[in-house]
Amino acid sequence: MQQDQAMNLQHQDRSGENTHEESPASVLSKSEKGLLRKFRDKVDKLKHSLCPVCNESFPSIVLVKGECRRCYSEKSPKKFSSENDMDPGEMPKELQGLTELEEMLIA
Repeated sequence: MQQDQAMNLQHQDRSGENTHEESPASVLSKSEKGLLRKFRDKVDKLKHSLCPVCNESFPSIVLVKGECRRCYSEKSPKKFSSENDMDPGEMPKELQGLTELEEMLIA
């Protein structure tokens, strides 16, 4: 029975609905909650920059004269530009709203 208490178990109450017990491993301490809050605050402050030439967008992108470093250093036509038929256009509705992990799995 001790093992049952330490694990996340599924039970049925009198109405037949499933209920869950939290295991001690799933409960965060106050210091862990504080660290998680600080992390979320920092992530929320990250700003994505967009390169108008190759349409790349990520927090660490540095724009040089309105282009990302790669586009700025490349000769014309830019490798990932619409001028070179490498612009995929708008993202399909089915792929919008995916998490970063889901995007990586699809790629």
